[in-house]
Amino acid sequence: MGAFAAGLGTDDVVMPLVTRTLKGRKPHFDEALFFEPEEGCNYAAHHVINLADVKPLIALYPSPDNCVSVQEKFGMKLDGCFVRACTTTQEDLVLAAMVLQQAMLVGKRPSTNGNRRVTSGSLEIIDQLEELGLVRVYEEAGFTVGVPSCSFCLGIGADVAGENEVWLSSQNRNFRNRMGKGSLGNLSSAAVLAASSFDMEVVDSQSYLDKIKKDDFDSYRNWVESDPSTSSPAKTTKSYKVFGDNIDTDAVIPAHVMGLNKSSPLWPAECETELDVLAAKSFAYVRPEFPQKVKDGFNIIVAGTAFGSGSSREEPLSAGVQAVIAKSFAYIYARNQANDALLGIVVTDEKFHELASEGEEVTVDLRTRVVSVNDHQVAFSLTQLEEAFLNGGGLKNLFKQHKAELFRAAMRGKVPKPIASSGVGYGDDCGSTAASSPSW
Repeated sequence: MGAFAAGLGTDDVVMPLVTRTLKGRKPHFDEALFFEPEEGCNYAAHHVINLADVKPLIALYPSPDNCVSVQEKFGMKLDGCFVRACTTTQEDLVLAAMVLQQAMLVGKRPSTNGNRRVTSGSLEIIDQLEELGLVRVYEEAGFTVGVPSCSFCLGIGADVAGENEVWLSSQNRNFRNRMGKGSLGNLSSAAVLAASSFDMEVVDSQSYLDKIKKDDFDSYRNWVESDPSTSSPAKTTKSYKVFGDNIDTDAVIPAHVMGLNKSSPLWPAECETELDVLAAKSFAYVRPEFPQKVKDGFNIIVAGTAFGSGSSREEPLSAGVQAVIAKSFAYIYARNQANDALLGIVVTDEKFHELASEGEEVTVDLRTRVVSVNDHQVAFSLTQLEEAFLNGGGLKNLFKQHKAELFRAAMRGKVPKPIASSGVGYGDDCGSTAASSPSW
């Protein structure tokens, strides 16, 4: 099929942009490679492009390469406008919203016909647009703000363009039947889409772009989400006994004590809830002293590779354990740790595992994304969404509160609570569900 590629030197324009984009994602930035051309190198050709002369184009169905000037298609009737932020950048989403603002300031209102949809590439982007007030702008302009997904770009689920419907989209491909069987997809910029969405016919966005002050655009574009340094405080505790490799979930909790009811002869008399039972029987066959150790403040587990292999039984660990640090986690177990606000951290650094013997103080600093033992520090990664789950008391707790609005609600708060405030803990008695003091 062939390939196209381009490279931009990391000059004094590109580097600040990259640094700002990766702010708060230190592991990504540390692993990035920056290339510069060698001094005196030869090029096949030199081209100077005056960006002031660049005019908006439309790629006509059914090829991304079939490009013509927007002016050539003025007045083309549309059945749908789709602003998509997977290949459409976040800046384009901001600019399109500002175009909508300018159009509405001069009296434009969305017509009753047509389908208008904006779908971001991530919940983080939606959260940022909400913080800036731009989600409301899209909604006032008649757009439905969809959850992050492929949506009309791929024509899947409920988001399928109808046969013979003419769409304008900011996605990057418009092959036959891509947006839906028999649909006719055309491509242009998010700004052109925004301007064209009011009357559902192609127009130029330049008159609205000319009204946008560059300083206003830059203030939106340069907006940075809350720095991780303002998030949950550092936590310190004693590490529990170092576990080896391949600790499976049958070792975490024996299957025969799962799903018990109080009428069962296996139900411990001192326990009130099923979670109490699971906590009391954690590692019953391989580390019978585990529940008491947790009560004594040993709230971090340090383990080897493939921790949690087998079925997913993360619930026992949530009763008092604040974090599991392992060289690697089994996939299903790792995905489910967030259900109960259990922090799982991957650390492959051999020196850390040598130093983190039982009883050593281990610090987990969520602000700087660093774990340390005996002054030896190792960075780890944690997304904003993962941290929101932890601060919200886990996915289960958030779902009980927010139901279908779960993910949007998880990303909304900017003043996170300490993890220990979630109310999930292991008290002095087996039957207690009170949160233990945050000793870590």
